[in-house]
Amino acid sequence: MGLSLGCLACCICPTACGCCCSFCPTAKSSTTTRLMYALMLIVGTIMSAIFLSDEVASKVLKSNDICSLFKKVWHLDTSSECVDNKDVEKYFSYFAVYRIYFALASFFFLFSVIMFHVRTSRDPRAFFQNGFWLIKWAMVIAIAVGAFYIPAGQFEEVMVGIGMTGAWIFIVIQLILLIDFAHSWNESWVSRAEDSDHKGWQCALLTVTFGMFAIAFTAFVLLLVFFTGTGGCSLNKFFIGFTFVLCVVATIISILPKVQEATPTSGVLQSGVVFLYCMYLTWTAVSSEPYGPGENCNVDSRGGTNGTHTAYTGNQTTTSIIGILVAFAMVIYAW
Repeated sequence: MGLSLGCLACCICPTACGCCCSFCPTAKSSTTTRLMYALMLIVGTIMSAIFLSDEVASKVLKSNDICSLFKKVWHLDTSSECVDNKDVEKYFSYFAVYRIYFALASFFFLFSVIMFHVRTSRDPRAFFQNGFWLIKWAMVIAIAVGAFYIPAGQFEEVMVGIGMTGAWIFIVIQLILLIDFAHSWNESWVSRAEDSDHKGWQCALLTVTFGMFAIAFTAFVLLLVFFTGTGGCSLNKFFIGFTFVLCVVATIISILPKVQEATPTSGVLQSGVVFLYCMYLTWTAVSSEPYGPGENCNVDSRGGTNGTHTAYTGNQTTTSIIGILVAFAMVIYAW
């Protein structure tokens, strides 16, 4: 009983954890706070990836109460079946994902307003920022549950616009963090190579740089093979080729004498990181094209079971997992 109360206090009060549990890191630390907020994002992303699974959607919709609620909110025919209906399962997956991210976006927007102009940990609002995790998790869950009662229609259209804008901003921020990470990485290894008589650091730097460009070039070839179809698919070909050309141009610019003179610590390692990241973004874009009756440029949708989108959904799961890992790594680096 005492242990349960102690754990509950750790979740509610930011000082109880440090007072009662010597082995537990203090909840006042910025690292613990950032980790908890990052965990919220990770859990939300994992839940969204789970709901995108056809099997999960099918099992959830077997509940008559959930099926009735979904048909009412989505304005579907009450006589339509939820089970073994691929269209309904797809709608429910998107329906759930939009509302999960709506809950996360609303929660973080609320806290951005609450924490506005907080410059010191002695501010009373900082006390709420660094603790009360049980209440915060309850808030997110409550917003998510309530969002499932929001009628479909214009809500999805607004969320698509907000999501696309937010995704663009996030990608730009993530790219800046990647470039900063690669710059620090290159500077550290170059300085070690200059201070050491051994050639190990130089070999390691060249090996990693060459490996990144090799993987990026291999990805470019695979994208052309698997995502351009046997004919047509001009949009995919354009974006794959355009991205590759831009990355090559950026690499050439990074080794120009003027650039090296202005930033001596810059090099092709940064270009290799950006090149690889851009190929990953291109892959996520072209692999998101679903199966359809028209021109199918996605080999995963073309190769699905009996012409369905089974493999396409599996490919979405793969890109989601990689995206989670990359995002979490950038959050840790931003600390």
